[in-house]
Amino acid sequence: MRGELGGLAPEISLAHRVGLVTFGSLADQEQMVSIFGQSRVTQFNRAAAIPFHGNVNFCLYYFPLVPHMFSVGNEAIDKETYQYSFVYNCQKTPIDKASYQITFAYEFNPVGIYYNKEE
Repeated sequence: MRGELGGLAPEISLAHRVGLVTFGSLADQEQMVSIFGQSRVTQFNRAAAIPFHGNVNFCLYYFPLVPHMFSVGNEAIDKETYQYSFVYNCQKTPIDKASYQITFAYEFNPVGIYYNKEE
């Protein structure tokens, strides 16, 4: 990449921290935590597990989403939300081959998990 004056373009850093990643309604997720309690079942935001990425210019995050359906006894509470795992590839590429981007990709899993709480 060449700048206007014929030199190399200035180096760009895409340093970042992911603060929140969730899929589905936050209100529904909060309701399910209040009914089912805080546990692995109701762990909807896993962003704290994503490390800080400092001096990088390329980052790809991939989130496979698993539907979670919640039902509570005879009440008319049926909610669907999503949990996820993630993998990522963040790196610093040489300036002459730099591709500056941060990409978030996701895919819905065709199989879900169903939770029912009997009263």
